Amino acid sequence: MGKSVVTRIAIGFGVVVLLSVGVMLVGAFSIFRIRGSLGSVVNVSTPSLTQSGNLQSSLLRAQVAIYEYLQTQQLEQLSEIESVYRLQRKYSIESLDELRTVLAQRDEMLSYIDEISEQLTSIYRTSESVIEFHKKELEYSTSAAKKLRAFGDVSDELEGGVIDSGVDKASISGAISAARTQVENTLEKSNHMAVLSAQKMLQSSLADIERSLSSLPQKQSEKIRPLLNQFKQVALGDDGLLKTYFNELSSQKKAMDSRAELEVLVDRANAQISELSKAINSLTSQTEEGAGNAVFNGLVLLSAFTLFVLLAAIAVGTYVIKTIRSPLNQVVLMSLGF
Repeated sequence: MGKSVVTRIAIGFGVVVLLSVGVMLVGAFSIFRIRGSLGSVVNVSTPSLTQSGNLQSSLLRAQVAIYEYLQTQQLEQLSEIESVYRLQRKYSIESLDELRTVLAQRDEMLSYIDEISEQLTSIYRTSESVIEFHKKELEYSTSAAKKLRAFGDVSDELEGGVIDSGVDKASISGAISAARTQVENTLEKSNHMAVLSAQKMLQSSLADIERSLSSLPQKQSEKIRPLLNQFKQVALGDDGLLKTYFNELSSQKKAMDSRAELEVLVDRANAQISELSKAINSLTSQTEEGAGNAVFNGLVLLSAFTLFVLLAAIAVGTYVIKTIRSPLNQVVLMSLGF
């Protein structure tokens, strides 16, 4: 039994509705694909590039602070510069942590981050050594300046004591003056070996002076000997001028050695960050290309399916018209009395 006209129209309309739903589904599928590709750019590539730039910038500022720290010769200014360094260090570590979070699903990127993290650890450990040694250098320098003044005062007292004691031996006075000059000349040389040599020579000179004092009357030698012992302690004691100056030079050398090591580490870290940035740029290009392909494929698929739906709708419409034409003609003829 043939279907009624209403049934045939309903079937045709239903088919058109289903085809329209199909267009919607294909469109939604394409949009989700595009959204996923663009999400990779927005949520991964762009934040990664931003954080890698922040990391390199913070590392650079931290090292500028270290170099400024080394140039500073005032103890009271060190804490302010050190605060700047520590703040930039904190920023760089935070940027690296952000990179690790953003790229957590990219194993090929995590290897770069692990290398950079290891390098940063070495950089900041060496930076701490630079800070420590330079601070000690300035502390020793400040202490040496005070002890130099004390040494001058003691030397003046010793030379004055020799004169007041009435000693007529010019050899003693000359030896004391020579010992003083020897110490002062040593302080003008930034050389460890010169300090060690001066210590030995000064010990020998003071021993000669001691022997010269032994030949003096007891009353005269007793006036000079305490001053000579004080001179010896200020110049050669464990906390004396030459020892302090030697420690200053040692700290200075350690600071410079650490700085040289630091420069190598920083160059290596910058190279690694650059490699990471290149990898992120490559990932971004691939993601953008994928997004472009997703857009193009989505448009092609949507256009093709829309064309198919249009043709199908025309075919269904033609079929419905053909199938209901005869019954409609019969109805018309019957209404006309034929």
